[in-house]
Amino acid sequence: MSIRQAPTGNFDSDLTQLLPRLRVYALSLTRDSVRADDLVQQTVVRSLAGHSLVGADVVEVSPPYDGPGQITALLAANLAFELVSVFALGR
Repeated sequence: MSIRQAPTGNFDSDLTQLLPRLRVYALSLTRDSVRADDLVQQTVVRSLAGHSLVGADVVEVSPPYDGPGQITALLAANLAFELVSVFALGR
């Protein structure tokens, strides 16, 4: 999708096409790639609030590979919380 191209009305394809530009904008705001990725993820999750979601799934949590901080489990829990919040906002 170019800058002047109108949205197609298909949420999935429009979001997929806008992700690179969204990441560039987030990077310009944060000046840090990790924080920019977090901002993009949070924005995408929150953009789901206006849509009728039936369910969500968190995949690729791997406790055997976690170190003492259990980072994959923590990230999965945070993402699951965000998704539950989106469901709550949509009702």
